[in-house]
Amino acid sequence: MNNFDILFFISTIDELIFSCRGKHLDDLELAILQGVFENRKYADIAKNNHRSGKYVKDLAGKLWQTLSIVLGEKISKSNIKSSLQRYHHYNSVNLINKGQGNKQNIYAPFLESELIQSKKY
Repeated sequence: MNNFDILFFISTIDELIFSCRGKHLDDLELAILQGVFENRKYADIAKNNHRSGKYVKDLAGKLWQTLSIVLGEKISKSNIKSSLQRYHHYNSVNLINKGQGNKQNIYAPFLESELIQSKKY
């Protein structure tokens, strides 16, 4: 994942968090997200930010809980990237579909296959 992707996803997370709690990510939460996207361990993130590993892990857990509520699925350090990619894909498709008006939905077969695979229909 390149720096642009990381910044894009962190910006998306910041918007989601703001929509839920009415305040943006703080500096340590930003550092946690960047570290997670760079596949760093909580201990490394803590050391670089002069905090204890336990504090960083606890704060990250609260962040995952909030994102789980906002995104409607269990979020963790191990699935945050794929969850955000699904969220971005879903919103991109919805924007395209809204712009089509009465035109045929060119993504319908793709969306239908996603629903069948996820068994959420």
